[in-house]
Amino acid sequence: MSLLSKGSFPLFEEYVRTYYGINLDGKESLMQARLGVLCQSKGFDSLHDYFSFALASPESGETERIIDRLTTNHTYFMRESEHFRFFMDTALPWMTNEAGRRRDLRIWCAGCSSGEEAYTLAICSMEFLKAEGLSDWNSVVLATDLSRKALLAAARGVYPGDEMAELPHPWISNYFRQHGDSEYQVTGALRKNVAFKRMNLIDPFDFKTPFHSVFCRNVMIYFDNNTKMDVLEKLYSALKPGGYLFIGHSESLAQLNNDFIYIQPSVYRKPFK
Repeated sequence: MSLLSKGSFPLFEEYVRTYYGINLDGKESLMQARLGVLCQSKGFDSLHDYFSFALASPESGETERIIDRLTTNHTYFMRESEHFRFFMDTALPWMTNEAGRRRDLRIWCAGCSSGEEAYTLAICSMEFLKAEGLSDWNSVVLATDLSRKALLAAARGVYPGDEMAELPHPWISNYFRQHGDSEYQVTGALRKNVAFKRMNLIDPFDFKTPFHSVFCRNVMIYFDNNTKMDVLEKLYSALKPGGYLFIGHSESLAQLNNDFIYIQPSVYRKPFK
């Protein structure tokens, strides 16, 4: 039985586009699949009634629950591993050279979800700096997401063992501890190298110091072209000249007017002045 009656979709579509930049045009089946069980568990017979309640009762937290269901996808450590190899082999050597005596690497993981990507970036940075004899450098990764639920899970840092299959075994030994029978938890040292913060990418950015690298992977797929352009311009401004932008393998900037230099699939660079 469909819970998505005529007229219920545009009601919520306009809201999430305005306040979150999320484009739900043509995604009625996604709404039905991801929200049907949630809707019924809350005692509603239709998504129209559920949406109406959520919008009229912001204190209930239902709007955030809906956004979480629509935008949170499964991820794992070293997803799209080519990015992390490029980050260690190419980006980090430039970043340390550019940072020089400041000894401060500026890394942002935008849309960090449950934290796997941010922790992977932190491990890559820590391993690189250790190999270069630069362990006293600051390499804290800023990890932001729209979802409070995802950020809480990320801060807890507990993951099933099968999500870690792509990590080198020495990394697992050095940066994780067994947690129960089949899970692992990040060590305190790794946790200290990631700073989690809630952030909506359609809001103005207020960073005082630009970044060397930004990972914003599989995030802009939710936006329409106008929102993508706005976010892309802000990401450009948030990067240092020469800084790297990493997007998802299924994404491209080819159809968007921008000044980024294409480096390789889903890796771009801000030009030097």
